[in-house]
Amino acid sequence: MDSSHGRFSDAPEVHNIEALERVPTGPPPSKWPIYGEPIPTKQDRRICGLRPATFWLSLALAAVIIIAAAVGGGVGGTRHTSQSSSLPSPLTSSLPSPGASTTSAPVPSSTATTNLTAPTQGLAALDCPNINGRTYTKVAGGNEYSFQISCGVDYPGRGSWVDIIPIAAYSVYSCMDACAGYNTYYGSRNCIGIEFNANLASISGPNLGNCWLKNNTNYAVAGGNTIAGAKLLSTP
Repeated sequence: MDSSHGRFSDAPEVHNIEALERVPTGPPPSKWPIYGEPIPTKQDRRICGLRPATFWLSLALAAVIIIAAAVGGGVGGTRHTSQSSSLPSPLTSSLPSPGASTTSAPVPSSTATTNLTAPTQGLAALDCPNINGRTYTKVAGGNEYSFQISCGVDYPGRGSWVDIIPIAAYSVYSCMDACAGYNTYYGSRNCIGIEFNANLASISGPNLGNCWLKNNTNYAVAGGNTIAGAKLLSTP
């Protein structure tokens, strides 16, 4: 017995193969996830299906749009009201009915008048020496009267050469027009020249005017910077 025991004591031991290959059939521990299933994650908070930041940003944008539309509508309504109030109301009573007689528009009982005061001080426009030697033609009564302008020249009265009449004029051209008109009105050729003084103080001074119609231009003297004379070159 001892010899046999010592002979087999170094041989490998035989185990129960079925016990080694047995696989546990129960459910896995609950603390471990089942293989193949998604691991649950923490879900985000949603408002109406939107993230909170997106939801509040959309709400603020909608509020801005509504306020802008309200302000624009108020301004547009105000402008429309002011424009409508400025339009004249339709004239419904001015159209005559069929068969009715028409009348003329009523004449105002009174008219506004404006009193104009002619200046008697200051200098009238006189473009000397630029107009020196120029010819000016005035048509009066179907006739042409041509004048030659001389800056700084006066034709004073001497002996029987006297001024026909002094008048108030506000340009040298108006003065020449008066000479042509005088000849046309009286049917004569008495006015053959003028002297014009741009200093309007002559109107209210002892000269009683600043434009003098002349019956002679043979005698000429030097005048000042505000003086211009004109000779009648042709008469009808």
